Amino acid sequence: MQIELFNITDIKPYDNNPRKNDVAVTKVAESLKEFGWQQPIVIDEEKIILAGHTRHAAATALGFDSVPCVIAKGLSDAQKAAYRIADNKTAEFSEWDKELLAHEFNLLAELDYDMGLTGFELDEIAKLNEELLQFEGEDELEEELEEEGLDVLPANHVKMVLLYLDQQSEPRFREQCDKIMKANNLENITDAVVLAVENECKNL
Repeated sequence: MQIELFNITDIKPYDNNPRKNDVAVTKVAESLKEFGWQQPIVIDEEKIILAGHTRHAAATALGFDSVPCVIAKGLSDAQKAAYRIADNKTAEFSEWDKELLAHEFNLLAELDYDMGLTGFELDEIAKLNEELLQFEGEDELEEELEEEGLDVLPANHVKMVLLYLDQQSEPRFREQCDKIMKANNLENITDAVVLAVENECKNL
């Protein structure tokens, strides 16, 4: 496979591309800025895109002058049309191993890495956390939550908040929650977390 750099203005999106990718452009642009070009655009001999419309749109939005491409040679018009569809459709057949995915997100959390750069929305990651994610000090927190008499749902809400705290901010946040509970005579740690988050937002 030979990768070549092409002027971005010379690459032509396929006019009848059936895949709607506008929503994904921002995510792909963030990925390009963070990781660089790790996957070329596939074009035909006429420089019309076969696969990589979203990457092309993201690169255009970022102001790139050139993009890496692979020319798919010798394909018939029917093969080109089928390849465009297959390139998008085949990805739909794969599934996430939630336990392994949770492990990877947990690793990123421990490294204090921006998990939004994975393409996942934070609420998606939080939802996964409800079932699977582990974080430092979870056993101790579970005991605290049981003492507070919290049911499963609010307990997981607390864990979701703590997921996004790093090693420096977590102790301070926990201390702030303790102070809020004492100052407001709160018995529910979830209420303290809500107030603590509101206080943090005011300080932004």
